[in-house]
Amino acid sequence: MKPLSKQPRPISLRQGRYCLFAELGSGSTATLYLAAAQSALGFDKIHALKCLRRELADEPEFLSMFVDEARLAARLEHPNVVRTVEVCVGDGRPSIVMEYVEGCSLHQLLHAARSGAVKVETAHWIAIVIEILAGLDYAHNLADFDGGPLAIVHRDISPGNVLVSSAGEVKLTDFGIAKAALRSGTTAVGTIKGKMHYMAPEQIRGEAVDARADVFAAGVLLWELVAGRSPWNTPNPKQRKLVEPLSRSVSDVTPELDAICERALASDRTARYQSAEEMLRALEDYNARRARRVSRLELGRIVNSAFGAQLERRKIIVRDQLAKLRNAHSAMDWSLEQLPGASESIPPEPTSVSLRPGSAARRVGRGRVYVTLLVVVASLFAALFLYRTRVRWQDASQASTPSTTPADPTAPPITSASQIELYVVATPPEAAIYVDGRRMPANPHRGYMQKDDAPHRVRVEAANHVTIERDVTYEDDVVLRLKLDPAPVPRKAPKPTSAPEALPTASPWDP
Repeated sequence: MKPLSKQPRPISLRQGRYCLFAELGSGSTATLYLAAAQSALGFDKIHALKCLRRELADEPEFLSMFVDEARLAARLEHPNVVRTVEVCVGDGRPSIVMEYVEGCSLHQLLHAARSGAVKVETAHWIAIVIEILAGLDYAHNLADFDGGPLAIVHRDISPGNVLVSSAGEVKLTDFGIAKAALRSGTTAVGTIKGKMHYMAPEQIRGEAVDARADVFAAGVLLWELVAGRSPWNTPNPKQRKLVEPLSRSVSDVTPELDAICERALASDRTARYQSAEEMLRALEDYNARRARRVSRLELGRIVNSAFGAQLERRKIIVRDQLAKLRNAHSAMDWSLEQLPGASESIPPEPTSVSLRPGSAARRVGRGRVYVTLLVVVASLFAALFLYRTRVRWQDASQASTPSTTPADPTAPPITSASQIELYVVATPPEAAIYVDGRRMPANPHRGYMQKDDAPHRVRVEAANHVTIERDVTYEDDVVLRLKLDPAPVPRKAPKPTSAPEALPTASPWDP
């Protein structure tokens, strides 16, 4: 007899001051709802709420990742980034309240163009990529409140994470796996995150990534959007090459656009565009020489032409649900509706992966013989064991000479696969930074350390402040932003209002 399955607890339709009335979609870690904000004047605003799945709300790892995403999203304020309104907690789980973008994803628009449902010209795709690069340039250069760089890298640029509204706005979304300095503790340790199809080579190898990884993903997007197919000759990320120049696939593409794509897709990151702005300027110059500029109204007309009927169905459901909410006396008086997507016939985009370095290649050959897979896995474990044994032996032989080397914060990062970047900034500025008991010469401190999986201790202390200690590992870049709290002032004992008179003591010479 099968055990009775536990019935899921019904979802609460209220999250703080927001009333949920439609479900937009669900992923592996969160569910997206449409909600109305309730104020003293009634329901005055519609938002999208990203709620952590209930079964993950008690998992510290997923909760920490979700809070990190919320913290980062709240700092982003740009026309090409989906705006975060606030973070609320309801029903025992956090939710990110975002603006609702009425339109479709770039993934859906690409499939509509491939199927012939709508005609999208090369100039339209270029205009969309330019808007994406503008949002990336903003995120890459965003600074913290104290002026220090946040070093944001999206790491998951793909058609599914770009929205195009019915008004022609292009917005980046889903910074859930973004790398940034304001994340708690360390960045993702020793893992590969993102979608393999759009990953830069250094990202696949598990190396430290910077803004140039997002530039590579934008190059993949540009090639794929214009050509209508994948730019790679094989799904194996370690063997892939461009199938051919873009101009051979599309008749109206010139060698100049070929050169832009090839530079963005360079395997060597030093040969790529060094910033999103640099690639953006190249595409703008290309458009200017062709005298073809695309307005937002033009992009909006394309979205409405492809998905007008589905978007109209959405509006009817939203209107009916809002009417129910206005007349509801409690949460029992309305229920969730399944809001139709921009097109039910379009397959969902593959979800992002989170892998250890070296396991990416194993994902590609799942259809091979099971015995062969076991041999490969066993070989990898043996190689990993030998590698770690060698690293520990080298660390033991070099223990007397720490490998920390201070660097100029403006210097380019070291890209050696055997090193990670250690960046520590502390507040107040006069705080001293210690790594494994050794004082670092400056605050902030940026240095490069040999990769290992051993624990290391970072200590920050300052006069009249509470000392902070953190344990880290050197498997991936480590970024710590630590703020010391003032030390508590010892409370003085209150003075007595009237001191009692001391009794005279008898002298041995008194009679």
